[in-house]
Amino acid sequence: MTNLRALFVGFVWPEPSSSAAGVRTLSLVRVLQRAGWEIHFISPSPENEHAAALRALGVHARTQGPNDPAFDSYVADLKPELAIFDRFVMEEQFGWRVKEHSPETLRVLDTIDLHFLRRGREEALKQGVSLEDIFEARLDFRSSELGFGHEDALREIAAIYRSDLTLILSDFESALLKRDFGMPAELVLDLPFFFRAGDVRVSAPFEDRVNFVSIGNFRHKPNADSARWLREKLWPQVRARLPEAEVHLYGAYPTREMMALSNPAMGFFVKGQAEDSVATLQRYRVNLAPLRFGAGIKGKIADGWLAGTPTVTTPIGAEGMTASAGDSAGVFAGAVARTEDAFVEACVEFYTRRELWSEAQGRGFEALRALFDEDRLGSRFLGAIAQARAELSARRARNFTGAMLSHHQHRSTKYFSRWIEEKTKR
Repeated sequence: MTNLRALFVGFVWPEPSSSAAGVRTLSLVRVLQRAGWEIHFISPSPENEHAAALRALGVHARTQGPNDPAFDSYVADLKPELAIFDRFVMEEQFGWRVKEHSPETLRVLDTIDLHFLRRGREEALKQGVSLEDIFEARLDFRSSELGFGHEDALREIAAIYRSDLTLILSDFESALLKRDFGMPAELVLDLPFFFRAGDVRVSAPFEDRVNFVSIGNFRHKPNADSARWLREKLWPQVRARLPEAEVHLYGAYPTREMMALSNPAMGFFVKGQAEDSVATLQRYRVNLAPLRFGAGIKGKIADGWLAGTPTVTTPIGAEGMTASAGDSAGVFAGAVARTEDAFVEACVEFYTRRELWSEAQGRGFEALRALFDEDRLGSRFLGAIAQARAELSARRARNFTGAMLSHHQHRSTKYFSRWIEEKTKR
């Protein structure tokens, strides 16, 4: 496969050291490059060191505003065989332009996570819905009466239908789309994170590790909420049971509020960004991911498995990281707690019981191989792209809903963008 061009349209420049989304994007870039594809990357974000890092990998990178007609001639000249939109908002802003000026381009949406699921759960939590209902997936995102993610669902699912193929990281989310929204199976591809066998680090033994750790970009709302819940509710109970233990929180972009959570007297420390998340996690005995809402699959847990550090999490954290969709009990490589009391108990058990800890560590290594093997998933990705390109006209003919949504919704997006273009000329 040679002389094929792939265009990535990124919400931001990939930051693999601070976000799982950045790791995901670079994994797709790496697989395509190995297959001989030429990679182009645009983003509306200002140029920074991450754009320079892409160029160092041989990627053609440029800043591109969403309402700039210069993109039209750019994509018409490039005529990429493949365009990958990072998150549905990028499909909304750039998808119609690609469709109009390079109609033979295969348009692929990479959801990263289902935004309506994450935002809907967040709103439900704010409105007092119980954690039990959130954890047990008892929210109906199709209902406009409840208001939990409904507007986001309308936009995001429309973007999925308009795309020729959509990449879904979590098998839980794939099942949700098919079950609750009747999504045709050929429009979605289950494609979680990629990891290589060599990514697993030599792990320090139980006896050489101390303390708890939690890691995650603080700009991501589920992580900020997780830090507050840990500080206010969970850690005081763990500390009462393990008075010598500490917990250290790492994450990019810590706000003043997050840094203020530090309390040395109770062994709670906010450390800021970790330069190497896996190396950092290797120093600790137990990884904590107390997520009350969120979506997708969790890079912080996968990094914990790479580091040989067992994780205590919630059903939100375990989604997409088990052997079968929606079944986290007994097969997750760590502990899945559905209540505060269960979370605290699991923390104490994994911190004090060497055999339990070692068993979970081994299951983590197995989970990486079973769920995230790069060779297998890379082949699945390339095969799906090749098949979709080969039958592009037929796929589009079968997807009447996508054509209908493109006809109506993209016209409104298009003319709003044109209005902004004219306004900026004045």
